[in-house]
Amino acid sequence: MRDCRSRKSRRLVVVIGLMIFVAGCRSASPRTGQIGVLHDPDDVKVNREQLRLRVRSLVGPMTGRMESAADEIAASTSSQTVRLAALEWKIDAVPAMRDSLFQPDPYVALIDAWVLLYQMSDYFERGPGKTRLGPASALAAIASRASEDHLTGVAASATTSGDVSKVREFVRTWASEHPITGTIAARQPILSIDVENALENSLTVGQAAAEVAISLDDLNRRLEVYSGQLVRQARWELERQTLGLLDDLSAKEAIPLAERAVTSAEQAAAELHRLTPAVEGAARTAEHAADIVATERRAAVTAIAADLAGTIGFAQSERLAVLEYLTLERKTAIDDLRKTITEEHEAVVRDTEKVAVRLVDHAMNRLERLVLQVVALLLVAVVAALLMMHPFSRRPQTSVRP
Repeated sequence: MRDCRSRKSRRLVVVIGLMIFVAGCRSASPRTGQIGVLHDPDDVKVNREQLRLRVRSLVGPMTGRMESAADEIAASTSSQTVRLAALEWKIDAVPAMRDSLFQPDPYVALIDAWVLLYQMSDYFERGPGKTRLGPASALAAIASRASEDHLTGVAASATTSGDVSKVREFVRTWASEHPITGTIAARQPILSIDVENALENSLTVGQAAAEVAISLDDLNRRLEVYSGQLVRQARWELERQTLGLLDDLSAKEAIPLAERAVTSAEQAAAELHRLTPAVEGAARTAEHAADIVATERRAAVTAIAADLAGTIGFAQSERLAVLEYLTLERKTAIDDLRKTITEEHEAVVRDTEKVAVRLVDHAMNRLERLVLQVVALLLVAVVAALLMMHPFSRRPQTSVRP
C-alpha cells in the first residue's frame, strides 16, 4: 500500500515538473504571428520586444514626414481645393499611421504600416488623391515612397541577411489588391483579413504577465504621442471647417453676398452707438474667455488623468494577481515536492533499519551457534582428558600374605 502511494506521488511530481517546464518554454518563446510564413524565422536576428521598440520609435518620423509634406503642398498653392485636400490627407494619414505602428503585435504593426505607405503611394500616383491634389500629388507620392524606403531599411536591419524582398513583394501585392478608393481613414488594414487568422487566440500565464507590462509601456508611449499631436489635430480640424466653408462659396454667390454685406455694414454703422454697451460687455467676456478655456482644459486634463490612473491601477492589480497566482502555484509545487522527498527519505530510513536489524539478528544467531559449538568441543576435550588420565590414576594392589 505504501509502495503504491509512493509511486503515485513520484508520478505527480514528474507531471507537475513537466507542466512548469512547458509553461516556461511557451512563455519564453516569442509569438511571431504570420512572419514565419513570409520570412524565414531563423533569419530574424531580433526578438519580439526589440522589434516592438523599433516599430514604436517610427511613429514620430513617419507622421512628421507626412505632416511636413502636407504643409509644403498647402504653402505652395493658392487653390483652396488643393489646400483642403492636403489638410485632409494630413488629418487622415497621421492617425492611420499612428494606429498601424501601435498594433499590439510588432510584426503586424510593421507590415500594416508598410501596406499603408504603399496604399498611399498608389492613391496619389493613380488614385483619387491624384485628382484632388493635381500636380502637387507627386510631392505626396514622393513622401510616401521615402517613408516606405525608410521602413524597408528598418525591416532589413532586423534580419541577418538584410533581404526582405519576399515580404516587400507580399506587401506591394496586397496593397495593390486593396487600394484606397475613398478616404485614407476608410482604407482596409491588413489585420482585417489576412493576419488575424494566423495569430494565437490564447495566452499562457507567463505570456499574460508579459503582455500586461508591454501594454502598459505601449500605453505610456501612445499617451506621449497623443499629448503632442492632439492640439495640432484640433487645429487641423478647425482649418478644415474654415476651408470647407470658403470652398462652398462660389464667385457667383460671393458678389451678392458682398453687396448685402455693404448694405448691412451701413445699417450696422447706424446701430453702432446703440450697441456700444453690448459690444463692451462682449469684449469683457472675450477677455475672460482665455481663463474659461484654461479652466475647461484643466478639467479635461484632470478627467483624463483620473481615467489613466484608474486604468493603470487596474492593470497593476491584474499584474499583482497574476504574480500572486504564479507564486502560489510555485509554492504548492515546491511543498508537494518536499513532502514527497520527505516521505521517500522516511521510507528509505525504515527499510535501512529493517535490513540492519535482520543483519544483526543473523550475526547473533551465527555467533550463538559458534559459541555452542566451541563449548561442546571444550566439553568433549575435557571428558577426553579425564578419560585418558583415569587409567594412570589406578595403582597396583599388593597382596598381604599371612
